[in-house]
This record gives sequence, C-alpha cells and structure tokens, in this order.
Amino acid sequence: MPKNPPDKIESTLSPSPTTPKGITLEEIVRLRRKGLTHKEIAQTLNCSKTNIYTRLKGIDIDYELVAGYRSSRAEVLTAKESEIIKALKLKGITPKSARDIRELAVAASTLHGMSRLEEGKSTDNISLISSIKRVDADDS
Repeated sequence: MPKNPPDKIESTLSPSPTTPKGITLEEIVRLRRKGLTHKEIAQTLNCSKTNIYTRLKGIDIDYELVAGYRSSRAEVLTAKESEIIKALKLKGITPKSARDIRELAVAASTLHGMSRLEEGKSTDNISLISSIKRVDADDS
C-alpha cells in the first residue's frame, strides 16, 4: 500500500481555511448569520452556490432557534433535569436498571450544574438530593 506524501496527509486531516479564491469560512458564516441564503452568499462572494453549500455542510445553524435557546437556557436545562429526576423515581430496580439509573443521576447532576452556571450561581456542594427535593416541591 503506497504511503501518501506528508502534504497530502495534512490536507486530508485539516481542511483549507480558504478556497482558491481566498474566501474564508468565517466570511461565509458571517454572511449566513446576517440571514443571506446560499445563493445570495455565492453572488456576494462571486463563487458557486455549490461551493457555499459544501463549505457550510454540517455547520449551517438555525440562528433563531439558537437565540431562543440562549434566552431561556437555564429554564430548558432545569426542565430536562426535572424529567430525569422523575425517571429516577422508578420502582423495581434490577442490575440493568441500576446502571440506567446511575446514568440518569449523572445526567441530572450535570444538567443541574449547567443550569446553575447559566443563572450565575455556584456549582460547589450541589447535591442530587437538593434537586430531588426541589422537583418534589414543584410537583406539590
């Protein structure tokens, strides 16, 4: 099996930051964030629509959805944490379900820490029991 020359290997590992026309991915993303379509970006940068589609493939983001999530991130994280904690209250623990419960507990703890950070609160000395008590109080 022939070996690739070092320059060929490097080019397959990290994509070029610019195209032959010198268009950077950052420039394409900046225009996309402004709400331009792939066609409009291609016209603005004097390149093909296919070029824009290929460069944005896998990273094209719905910025309205992201903005909505960012504005209520703490609430979203808290809601997901509550769902997990409610799932932890299942009865009939078996060895298999114990592993699943352990994974849910870790997920709940992680989400709790993330929501506290979003709210500007400390994540030190936070226990799962306090989260469960909070969910119980919300259910009452």
